[in-house]
Order: sequence, then structure tokens, then C-alpha cells
Amino acid sequence: MGGRPDVATLETADALCAAHLQAGTASVGLQAMLDLVRRHPGCERLQVLAARLLDRASGRDRAIPAWIALSARFPACQEAFLLTLRWIFRMEGGTAARKAIAARFPMQPGTVEDLLLRARARDELGAIEEAAADFVAAFQLDPSHEMAPLLHARMLERRGDRQGAREVLAMALRQAGPAPRLSTELDRMDADLRRIESLPPLSPGAPSNASTRVLAHLLQEAIRRRGTPAPRRGALGPVMLVNGCLGAGGAERQLVNTAVGLQRAHEAGIALAGHRIDGPIEVVCRSLDDRPGADFFLPALRDHGVPVSRYDRFPVFGGDPARSIVAEWRDLLHFLPPRVLEGTTRLADAFHARAPSVVHLWQDGTILAGALAALLAGVPRIVLSVRGAPPPDRPERDRPEYAVLYPLLMQAPGVIMMANSRFAAGRYAEWIALPKERVAVAPNGLSMPAAEALGTSQALMDAFTARTGPGFTVGGVMRLVENKRPLPWIDCAARVLALRPDARFIIVGDGELRDAAEARAESLGIADRILFAGRRPDVGFWMHQFDAFLLLSRTEGLPNVLIEAQAAGVPVVTTPAGGAAETLLQGETGWVLGSASVPDLNEAAARLVALAGSYSLERSERARRFVKDRFSLARMIEQTMEAYVA
Repeated sequence: MGGRPDVATLETADALCAAHLQAGTASVGLQAMLDLVRRHPGCERLQVLAARLLDRASGRDRAIPAWIALSARFPACQEAFLLTLRWIFRMEGGTAARKAIAARFPMQPGTVEDLLLRARARDELGAIEEAAADFVAAFQLDPSHEMAPLLHARMLERRGDRQGAREVLAMALRQAGPAPRLSTELDRMDADLRRIESLPPLSPGAPSNASTRVLAHLLQEAIRRRGTPAPRRGALGPVMLVNGCLGAGGAERQLVNTAVGLQRAHEAGIALAGHRIDGPIEVVCRSLDDRPGADFFLPALRDHGVPVSRYDRFPVFGGDPARSIVAEWRDLLHFLPPRVLEGTTRLADAFHARAPSVVHLWQDGTILAGALAALLAGVPRIVLSVRGAPPPDRPERDRPEYAVLYPLLMQAPGVIMMANSRFAAGRYAEWIALPKERVAVAPNGLSMPAAEALGTSQALMDAFTARTGPGFTVGGVMRLVENKRPLPWIDCAARVLALRPDARFIIVGDGELRDAAEARAESLGIADRILFAGRRPDVGFWMHQFDAFLLLSRTEGLPNVLIEAQAAGVPVVTTPAGGAAETLLQGETGWVLGSASVPDLNEAAARLVALAGSYSLERSERARRFVKDRFSLARMIEQTMEAYVA
């Protein structure tokens, strides 16, 4: 008791952890692992395995304190440090994560182990060039240490640069001489590259690397085998709506509205688009705890009896690799991009077992992760919900796989693309070279939040009014991230204040730029006129506190917040991002600025003051009618159902 476990015990523990993670029985494995931890409390390895099982059984948000404690108890534990860093990155953003790395490595690392750990940490943040520099420095410090070039090559391979990975290994072998692990890895990589070269070439102009070639090959094979689905007759069967999470975003809100609308029709036996829904309706998310607020809309689905599952907890290959529907392609799957690999190995067998009539994939990332799985499972109707601009218009999110994925998907019978704005439909059609009518449009349906305050909101608002007095109130509801431009929003607030000395400002939402936004308000001397309300569930209450609403996004889909503001009788000013212009009546219920890339803050301030100053009860009522007619929830559900059964 308390001594170091023998080798056999450690090997048994490793096998137990792997088996339970693969089978999706982490909670059962955790109890067995904790028994071993109690017998050997000083063993780092057993505690790492227990933390992995806890992570899977309870979720990252509940497991992270265990990882933090593990990192404190075993400072040399790399896995604990890296997972804690990953959580900091997701919770607090890149600046906080870089500070954590700097705190761990206040000086240039002097050992191979520390250089490798910093390299892996930088890799977690996507700082590839910095990570590569650390891998190279580690190799130069000790050319006999095989892990430096090995990890460097794997980082490049994971990002699709297999040729670059091969060059790293070949160079290391030339400089270091015989190295068994490097030689084995290089041989494996050469065999992989030969395997890739044997696949049919991509069409001219398509991005060509190992990942895209394998993705294209598997998509084409899946489309060929699936064939043309039989025409829909009678009631609609199971429907699965798939997304990354249930965070407080516009796409997530519309997914929830859709799922709830379908569930109500299913329970009431109401026909939509001429078809009854036998159901069940199910929502599937990759995760609900990979970032703060990722489960924001979960209570709304539970309240309406819509089951929600997480596919990051689905067993790989359905728990039986030999009988998996993707078993014959296992030698190719590891070439796929990580997100596609995860989605394919966890979703394909789940789709096959549930046999849905419709798989509805929401947003580009989920389409990338789940479309191949749905095709391989033979799902008859696959709906791709796209929003805003296509990937090439958003370089920070674009990947070469998209340029291969979308054109092939749109060649498959029974695959429907649906956008939430005419803008998005037009841009995707233009990008993929499709006729515009091939992309259906179903504008967001308004489900106006109740105007009642929840929790501490009323007290927070009362305290703000006591501090500022009543005044002209400009509001914003947004994630405080770069795309929403919270810092220019604060700059615009200062310009509004110069025009209306009684102005005050409320921002509802949170994000990695909150500290920077508060600091900007402080530096401009207007901090006492701004309330940072944080993430709030009662958005309807806050909308009714505003006299005008400002949105300065770079990119958007069809912004729900603009629709909701007008439904509350509040005039809006927005950049022309995405379908924003489709949400308002120019000059009457709102104003669209001239540019989304470089918004004129002086114009925005003047428009806010002018719109609110000329707003009447009659115009406010017209805004409500416009929103009710154009963005009916019932209309959105009907249009979505038409895509399901067309």
C-alpha cells in the first residue's frame, strides 16, 4: 500500500483505461482506477489515467480541477499542464494561455524535455512556427533524442503537411545517424505517401494534399455506394440535428428553435409541409463543456423533452472495430483531418444504428466533421445549414478540405444546402459554382425572449441607473471576440457620448476581449457610463432597456440580435456583414453602414442618435410587424421541413 505499482499493474491500468474510453464506459473504469490510486497514491501514472476517465465521464469543466491539482502535485506531468493550458485557452483566450506558458517558462528552456513541453504547448495554441523553432532547438541540443523530430513531424502531419513531416524526419536521420524510431516512422510515412499516390487524382484546381485526396476518395466512394435514396413517402422518421455545441450563438439558437418546433409538431401529430413527423427528434453535439457556456441552450431542449447526446462520448467504430461500417477503410482514415476523423469514427456507426430519415448538420465545422459519416451510413436526406460567408471569406477558419468537400457533397442525391439569408445563399452558390436556386433560404425564426428579468439582472440594472441616472441607452448583445469588434464599439460609445452627454451603454455578453474592452472604456474616461452585464439568460429583458442597438461585426450570418432588437421596438445600426441588411428597413427601423471591413464610427454614432431621436411609437410598431411577418418561427420550421421532404 502506497508503494510504486509493479510493471504488470501499470500495464493492466493502461489497458483498462483504453478499453473503457473506447467502449464509452468511462464512469465504470473510473471506479476501478480510483481503487488503484488509493493503493498507490504516489503514482503519477495512475492519477493521470484516473483524470482521463474522469474527463470523459464527467466532462472537462468538472475534470479540470483534477488536472490542475495533478499539475501542482506533479510539476513534471506534461499531460496535466497541456490539458490545463488547453482549458485556459478555451476559457480565457490566447492572451491568458500565452501568459500561462510564459509563467511556466520564464526563461529560455535549457533542457530537451522543457523545450519539447513548450513546443507542444505552443502547438496547442496554433503557434506552429514558434513550436517548430522549439522542436528544432531541442534536436540541436541533443541530436540523439528522437522525440524532438518525431513530435515535430507529427505536428506537421496532423495539419496535413505530410511532405514537410517527411523532410523533418529525413533531415534528422541525415544529421543524427541511425535512429530506429525515426527510421520506422519514415518508412511508415513513405508507405502512406505511396498509398496516397495510388488514389485517383483530384479534379484540376482542387487543393491537393494527403488529407484532401483521401477525403475526396472516401466521399466519392460513399456517394457511389449510397446511390439515389428512395423518394420520401408517408411520415418522416427520426431526425438528428448535429452541431458543435449549444453555446449562446445565433446558429445554436436557431438549431434549438428548429428542434423544439419539430418536437412540438411530432407530439401534437401536426403535419408540416404535408408530412407528419413520427420522430424521434434528437440533438447531437460534439461537446457541451469544451468552452464556457457551451451548454447555454441545453435547458431549453430539456424543457421540451428533446434528447441531447454528445458524440465525443460515442464509442469509436461503434465499440466494435471489426464490425464497424467503416472497417474496410480503417487503413485510410488516419489520413483524414482530425475533425473529420473524429466525426467519421464516432458518428458513422451511430447514424447507422439510429437509421435517421434526416441528418441536419449545422455550420461549416460540423458539416466537415459529419457529412462523410452520414454518407457512409446511407442517410437518405442530409441537410447542410450554412450561415454567413463561405470559408474562403473567413481565412482564419478556412481549410483546404472545404474546397473539396462542398462541391462533392452537392453532387450527391438527397443532399440539400440551406442558408439563413439571401446573402449567404448567393455567396455559397458563387463559391461552389452552383445555380442560386440550389441553395434553399430559410430566414431565422424569431423566438422573442421574455422581457422579465432573471437572477440578478434587475438589481444590476437598478444599480447602473442609480449610478448614471436615466439617459439615452445604447445596447449591444455579443460575444466579446475580435469578429464582433468590442473595442471599436467602445470607441463609438465615446463618440455617441460627445453627441448626447446623457448617453449610457450596456454590453450583454462575455468573451476573451472583455478585459481589453473594460480597459479601453477606462482609458477613454467613459467607464462609469458603461455596464458590462456579462453573459445573461434573459436577453429579452435587456433588449427592453435599450433606446438604440449597435452591431459592428466583420462577418455575420443573419444576426438574431438585430431581429430581436427591432421586435422589442429598438432601432438598430449595423455593418453590412452577411445578411444584416436583410433584417431591417433602411432608414426606418435601422441603418446599415457603408462598410463591414472599415466601419465609420462617426457615422455610426450620428445614425444611432438620429434614429433614436426620430423614433416614434408608430415606427416602433411597424418594426415589430416587419419582424413578425419576415421572421416567423412557424415559417422557418415549415421551410426547414420542406428541405427535409423535398
